[in-house]
Amino acid sequence: GVDGSYNVLEFFGEANIPLLSDLAFAQKLNLDLAYRYSDYSTSGGSSTYRAGFDWQPIDLFTVRVGYNRAVRAPNVAELFSVEALGLWSGADPCAGNLFNSRTSDDPTQTAAQCANSGVTPEQYGRISASPAGQYNGIFGGNTELVPETADTWTAGIVFNVMDSMTISVDYWDISIEDTINNIGAPTILEQCGLNNTLCDLINRGPNGNLWQGTVPYIYDVTVNLGENAWSGVDLAFNWGVDGLG
Repeated sequence: GVDGSYNVLEFFGEANIPLLSDLAFAQKLNLDLAYRYSDYSTSGGSSTYRAGFDWQPIDLFTVRVGYNRAVRAPNVAELFSVEALGLWSGADPCAGNLFNSRTSDDPTQTAAQCANSGVTPEQYGRISASPAGQYNGIFGGNTELVPETADTWTAGIVFNVMDSMTISVDYWDISIEDTINNIGAPTILEQCGLNNTLCDLINRGPNGNLWQGTVPYIYDVTVNLGENAWSGVDLAFNWGVDGLG
């Protein structure tokens, strides 16, 4: 079960402002503005806003451009899920027996790389892999999370082919910072071995493995990660016809 709550106080305003109309090369030019301020009891205040315009120089087409800043605050489960021991599927790159000729299951990281995650020289090459391919992890929420923030840019054109038909083409670009997710135990092990980062999230057992008993685990609770980005083009066609009647 999950037990937790937060409060949010918000105010917002929107405006659509006609700047020009019925002029040569400006049958209409509208400015679109919006602003919202949100004060979360968990992470404090954040602002979202939008600015854009629609410009119709002639009957044939309309140009539209917009920028939007958006936020997504962490939800109750992401904030307050209780940390608990669970399992993740994969492989320990430091597991394997170098001294058993009957198996080819050797470690995939070197002794120096495995030392970053707590493997001693005596343990290297003697750590048993989980026969089920499952290893321990601590999973749960994080009350230190901050909202995700996104910047969206759009630019497009709408062709007014006839009164009942329009064709639109829009380019969009979205980037999200402080994305809320788990790093992932395999990634933690890989980055520790290769770059000596995230190693404090790895707790090996007395014999070096990550699956026997409850002492060894990878600490992989929800955190704010880096940036995700997407871009693309949308094509839309709209044609209305009179129904029979």
